[in-house]
Amino acid sequence: MGCINVEILTNGKKLSFETESNGLYRLNCLSNIIETQDNISEILVTEDLVILRTEDRDFRNGALQAPWIKDDRRINNINAYDWNGRHLWNIGDIVGDIKMAFNGCTVTSNANLVDTGELVAENSHSKNLLICVAGGYRFIIDPVKKTILSKTNGKW
Repeated sequence: MGCINVEILTNGKKLSFETESNGLYRLNCLSNIIETQDNISEILVTEDLVILRTEDRDFRNGALQAPWIKDDRRINNINAYDWNGRHLWNIGDIVGDIKMAFNGCTVTSNANLVDTGELVAENSHSKNLLICVAGGYRFIIDPVKKTILSKTNGKW
């Protein structure tokens, strides 16, 4: 059994929980079905988006190990959809080919990051932001504008 992390961020408040699953590969949205080839590890929901992080595609065919550095990750393991299930972007569209899969992500409010001093209000445009980690790098992403607001290392 595996665990799936689910986060729902709305009006600056977050509900977060984990649930066990034998493998989740599809979600029903308002008018569409999202299907993935890889097991869904995290589901992040905001007023605007449904963001899914899946297992690294190297595990797709039953592999138990995968190389840390990849040959090509222009298409990576975080995807965003609208509430109707239409694909909006892959994280590789925003961060480029970083040669590794993402191993964690979360959503937070812009106000929270401004309050903690991690961002200044003028640097972001959306009220909800995506924080994701690959290797030792932590990205703060504006998921609506599809831009990197911050990239740091050694910090989660």
